[in-house]
Amino acid sequence: MQKAGIIAALQPAFIYGEADGYPGLLSREKQGEFLPLASYARAGGVRGPGHRRAAGSPQPVLGPVLGGDPQGGHQLEVRERVTPAAALRMMTLNGAYLSGEEHIKGSLEVGKLADLAVLLTDLAFVSEEDLRAISVDLTVIDGRVVYRREART
Repeated sequence: MQKAGIIAALQPAFIYGEADGYPGLLSREKQGEFLPLASYARAGGVRGPGHRRAAGSPQPVLGPVLGGDPQGGHQLEVRERVTPAAALRMMTLNGAYLSGEEHIKGSLEVGKLADLAVLLTDLAFVSEEDLRAISVDLTVIDGRVVYRREART
């Protein structure tokens, strides 16, 4: 994929937000192949979201990592799941690359747009169960705060 310049523009949040409907639509074999995120990576392909806003879930990192529905019921094949760090890269750096905007977004650097979400948990060290409970504390788009979670007392 890398040598051929193939880029996979995907919608990985569908895995998490829509997985409970897959058994009625796809055979078990096809469910496991539905969104081959890890296979794309093994083939050297760049994977990222196919749209600027993730569809299906407000927590787009969950689909590629957990590979199933929010309640932990129906699960897609484990072989295509990715780590939280790989999912985060898909949604940030790779997403910017796919849209040709890597020079202005996708990472926190001087001169780039300040689009970010602040979490109180480091995705590199979170358990699968804790990942389900992560909430966003602050969201900034174009340098403006557009969401701030209310402080709990």
